[in-house]
Amino acid sequence: MREQKTLLKTHQVKDALEGHCEKLGERCGEAAVRLFMGRLMGAIGSPTDDRFTYVHRKAIEEHRQDAYAGESLTSVYIDALRDAMIGFIRKDEAAAAPVLAALLTSDFPSIVRVGIYICDKHFLSFSDVLEKHFDAGWLLKPEFWHEAYWLVKHNYADFPPALRQKFLNLVQELPGDWDEDDPRTAEFKDYHRRDLLSAIAGQGDSAVDAWYQSLTQKFGSAHDHVDFQSFSSGGWVGAATPKTSDEFLTMGSDELRAFMETFKPDRSVFDGPSYRGAADNLQEAVKASEDGFAGKFPLFVNVHPAYQHGLLSGLKDRLSLPMSAFDWPATVQLIQSILAGINPERPVDDQSLGGVFEPTSLWVLTGIADVIKAGFQSSSHPIPATLQDACLAAVLSLLKLSPPHDTSDVKDAVSTMINSRYGKALETSLVAALAMARADKSGEAARQVWTALRPIYSDALDASETGANLEFATFGGLYCVNLHYLDPTWVVDNFNRLFSLKNKAAWVCAAQGFSYQNHLYPWLYKLLRDGGHLYRMIYEDTQKNQVQERAMQFLGLAYLNDELESLDGTGGAPSLMARVINDLNAEALSRLCWFFWTLRAQGPAGADAPKIVSFWKKLDQTIRASGQEHAELLSALNQLAVFLDVLDASTTPLLLNAALHANVKFHAHTLVSELRRLTEANPKAVSAIFDAVTDRFLPDFEQEDVVAIVEGIADRGEVDIARKICNKYNHRGVSFLNPVFERIRNLTA
Repeated sequence: MREQKTLLKTHQVKDALEGHCEKLGERCGEAAVRLFMGRLMGAIGSPTDDRFTYVHRKAIEEHRQDAYAGESLTSVYIDALRDAMIGFIRKDEAAAAPVLAALLTSDFPSIVRVGIYICDKHFLSFSDVLEKHFDAGWLLKPEFWHEAYWLVKHNYADFPPALRQKFLNLVQELPGDWDEDDPRTAEFKDYHRRDLLSAIAGQGDSAVDAWYQSLTQKFGSAHDHVDFQSFSSGGWVGAATPKTSDEFLTMGSDELRAFMETFKPDRSVFDGPSYRGAADNLQEAVKASEDGFAGKFPLFVNVHPAYQHGLLSGLKDRLSLPMSAFDWPATVQLIQSILAGINPERPVDDQSLGGVFEPTSLWVLTGIADVIKAGFQSSSHPIPATLQDACLAAVLSLLKLSPPHDTSDVKDAVSTMINSRYGKALETSLVAALAMARADKSGEAARQVWTALRPIYSDALDASETGANLEFATFGGLYCVNLHYLDPTWVVDNFNRLFSLKNKAAWVCAAQGFSYQNHLYPWLYKLLRDGGHLYRMIYEDTQKNQVQERAMQFLGLAYLNDELESLDGTGGAPSLMARVINDLNAEALSRLCWFFWTLRAQGPAGADAPKIVSFWKKLDQTIRASGQEHAELLSALNQLAVFLDVLDASTTPLLLNAALHANVKFHAHTLVSELRRLTEANPKAVSAIFDAVTDRFLPDFEQEDVVAIVEGIADRGEVDIARKICNKYNHRGVSFLNPVFERIRNLTA
């Protein structure tokens, strides 16, 4: 499989796509599905490379067996393709049918698996598509087994007669590459028949049931996880469960109540059944149940918090399942009942567990925030408009019950904020406010929700400036753009409090939050620049390198926008860009060079290329005037060679000065790649630069680029320099240019 090279890390791609692909499918239809099909095929490489994807991506649906599958780019695009197709079907089933056929007939097994999964979930709508493209290989080849098994198990009763007979004939005949000379083959086939029939046994076909029974008498029942080729099990140490998820699913209300009232973990038994184990399996049961346990919600109001935690976690999981039922009125009533049972006059904790790592009432508060946040973000089960005010009120109660952290430790303020109870409640309050505001085009909802939130946020802002609220100090920097959407005046008036000028620790929290901003808005840039915040982010210790990196990216984008930054300044005062260049801050300017390099796709003809080259010239001029070498910074400038097209009297000295230091910070590979590109149009300049470089060091990666440069300059008349370069490599024991030398030794200039 070819190596994948992406600008973004896989987790960043996943974060960018997660939760949005269904909407893309709804709005863009086939275009979105085709986009992610292409991305998935590009990530995999070829159909041959896709044969064993099922080993690490065992299920197309979200499944615990794929706990680490999200670490691969392939898996991220599988999720994106699946969700985009779900959204497309929701918008237009008729238009989705031919696209589904394309999935089912793809040469890539992973794409076919997505198609089979869609047929499983929408069988009645697409049974004709399935019947036309049904492939026997799905039930015989391991790469399709999981999705095909569940397609049959869930929908066999609704199979058209022809498709049903086709399946039964397949089970009987079992075509494939069987070794008929092996005496064990007949037994192997019967094992596989048993597994196939286990999907349809007990669905009203007496002949099938008798056939299956005869096979189980011979070989035993199919194993518990027959739908997987391999199944890995594991869990937290100490999280043994008193009940399986299946047992929770089949319990009646009285039995479930009795269990929750009477079960007590035996602390004298190591690794014995625990509340945590019960909560984990209850979560799975709620997720898999038909109604999400809605009929049993009253049982959970006054029980051990572990059961409330398991229930809420299962409900959150259901919000990501488009085909599941979700009872929001009952859920909101449950949340209100749980909160009503908490005494705000005392800390919300649970001292009865003696420090054992078990769910407590604190976990329940987090669970409530997670469910409400997921509900406001859900496209398949959004919170009804009639219940949104009640949900917002519940979130405000969570804020009162969850004390914030102080700013004594700001090493990773964003991590603290997003994982604390108070921080989760803060984020949920904003998600709720934004959802309610955007749903009402009149603006009245935005005014009402901001009226409820403004005094709470203002009090939190006051506390953050005294160092008493780390979460809100971070929240202000992270979500200032979203707050500006709700009330621009409040944000502008309080900007130098959101980025506190009074409290350094609070300011550091806001700066770390800002480092996750993804979009440049002119109003935001001007406030950050004019308040001195960007300068501080570049020069002061914020305990996170990401802060300076994002500040320099904002500065770079502002420079590329003529109205926001320049290389000099206006009114006699130097611009921020000019100050940073004059200071020759190597770390900050190297980050800016890298950021400009990420815009390389536009190339020398791009709209930004002239300004980037002008920046390079200004920086080179400043370095020369300083009288110092600044080798690390010059090394970083090699990345900007991607924006050069012609090496003339102004640009050749730029590239030469940078090229001599390319190896200092490991940019030699970029240099030789760009010199190769420039050779055809600029052989004389390239030969002079590469001759000077090889007097300093010998680039050897990629070797094919070095070979292409030497051959290119020789073929264009610079034979003497080409031979000279070959000799330099040979004299130092590097031989990969020897064949080139043999070819050009007798050439004439």
